[in-house]
Amino acid sequence: MNPAHPILQFVQQHNYKGMFEEEMVKRKQFSYPPFSRLILLTFKHKFKEIVESAGYHFANALKSKYGNHIVGPAEPVINRVRNQFLVEILFKLPRDSKFIAQAKKDILEQVAMLHDEKRYRSVVVVPDVDVVQLSRTGGLLKKGYRLRSCRCRFPVARYQYLASSIQHPASNIQHLASSI
Repeated sequence: MNPAHPILQFVQQHNYKGMFEEEMVKRKQFSYPPFSRLILLTFKHKFKEIVESAGYHFANALKSKYGNHIVGPAEPVINRVRNQFLVEILFKLPRDSKFIAQAKKDILEQVAMLHDEKRYRSVVVVPDVDVVQLSRTGGLLKKGYRLRSCRCRFPVARYQYLASSIQHPASNIQHLASSI
């Protein structure tokens, strides 16, 4: 650890307000919350080549419309969990409800198109809206919500599954992804 690191200097000086202000400047500069909304897509498959190809195929399909808002695809630090290789794509979206709604729709449509291709049918896509931790894989956190993966074969079933797969841990009430 570097004792001259600015964060440690703020802590040693008990200057939490200064630390907060510096953090907010950096969050705005790099489009992180509260200045943007995050959607993390984790792709899972038992073969590394297929999951990497699916991630690149997915990102390239949406780059024309969301190029400046897409980070990845990239392997997470822990790139394999339970014999499944992982690839992640992060969307940093502006806080515009119409833009976010359109992005969610485009993402769902692209997931359906990805699963329509024979090679990618068994790729599991796990969406995570309003990501809290980016460095933890295989169960990334979302503000009090848990999203299950989708392996449905037909697009309509996939949409229904994604809509019904959001559960709040404090209750058994199912609701559509209206957290954005």
